[in-house]
Amino acid sequence: MNVRALLGAAVLLLASGCHASNTAVPHPVIVSGIIRMPGGTLVDHAKVWIEPEASVFTDASGRYSIVLSDSRRQITVHARDGYTPGVAYAVTSSGSVTVERRQILTNVDVVLDHQMPI
Repeated sequence: MNVRALLGAAVLLLASGCHASNTAVPHPVIVSGIIRMPGGTLVDHAKVWIEPEASVFTDASGRYSIVLSDSRRQITVHARDGYTPGVAYAVTSSGSVTVERRQILTNVDVVLDHQMPI
């Protein structure tokens, strides 16, 4: 293509309203961590959630990972036990932690330090 054709195409694009966007696209945030009891015991099958977007269950090592699609500055991670199949619970434990997001990968460990009888 010659220079005149390129300039002509550029003028047509500008005239039609095409322009570069200055809007930043939010990056996904990966929040991961470990859920523990106050004594340090890892919690298998704890429900972990970040409102209003996502929830997961921990693995056998008490680990979880949640991918958020927004770029919020504060992240509150909630967790509760009582979901292990075949286990009867008289008391469930819960906890939550709020942190400032500083990077795309954010580590949030939660201790289930609030008990509630069922």
